Amino acid sequence: MSALDLIRRRVAVDIDQLSPEIAERLGPFCDMTSNQALVAAVVTNPENEEVVRRMVARARIERSGKEEQIELALDLFAVTFAKAVLPFLNGRVHAQLSPRYAHSIPDSLAHAHRLKSLFAAEGIPPSRWCLKIPSTGAGLVAAKQLEGEGIRTLATTLFSVDQAIAASQAGCLYIAPYWNELSVHFEPETWRDYETPEKEHPMSEVIRKIVDVYKGIEPRPLVMPASIVTSKEALAISTLGVDHITISGAVLEALAADQYAQEFRGAALDVDVPAARVPEGGKAVHRNVDFLANDGDALDESIAADESVQRRLDYAIKAFADCEARAVEVIRSLL
Repeated sequence: MSALDLIRRRVAVDIDQLSPEIAERLGPFCDMTSNQALVAAVVTNPENEEVVRRMVARARIERSGKEEQIELALDLFAVTFAKAVLPFLNGRVHAQLSPRYAHSIPDSLAHAHRLKSLFAAEGIPPSRWCLKIPSTGAGLVAAKQLEGEGIRTLATTLFSVDQAIAASQAGCLYIAPYWNELSVHFEPETWRDYETPEKEHPMSEVIRKIVDVYKGIEPRPLVMPASIVTSKEALAISTLGVDHITISGAVLEALAADQYAQEFRGAALDVDVPAARVPEGGKAVHRNVDFLANDGDALDESIAADESVQRRLDYAIKAFADCEARAVEVIRSLL
């Protein structure tokens, strides 16, 4: 039995990569997660140049204004590359709302509705896709409305128990606590190794608290830790009582071969938010606060009160925006 088989005995395993080849070879998986960094990686891969050209050409035909063409092309990238992985999943493909809309309820809703239309046009039913939404006040207020419309959501860029409680108030299907802050993928020197991650890593305490808080909530979001860079981390996280775990292709390969691997997947970014290297897990749990009242003000206040959470969230949003901008550069070059 491989390490990957062992993890599958403990939790549902998802693939954190837009790779039909890996999904077919190592699957089936439950879900496939994605984000602007993963989309930018496939869009800038020379092997996908012809497919990218076709999608941009379609956007040019179906939209008149250049900005509308860019928006459609970005959405086509997210949906079309996800669709290629769907045959090797038992569950859902995920598409992430633009980080540009992380603090705007109406823009988040409008983007979600555009993606819904594209999934429908591609013949993908609502039971097979999910939208990832940043865990800001505005993001989770939008998620609550979308859940009321039957659009399933995942609360991403999540670093705190309060964010997890807010996601449960929104009715999200999933939450994705980030095990490592996003900076480790772009600035590997910010990553720290732990001998026993399930005991020593600061996010292990946060995830344990979330799992404990969720025991009293029904229905509750499924807990899907993300931002995992080593096979040792993946094995450790699978012991924390979570429901899912989403893992990159390189780490999946290592787990299947019983080998150690670490993967830092990003290129250098121009993000002017310093990395917050040490998350703080010992904050009080606010079970009775309505975090979504007044357009999510209480959640934004909770985030702002914890410098570590605020900095990690700001970094993630700006990093994803930078990655999205790289995809936009490709689109502009083809319009």
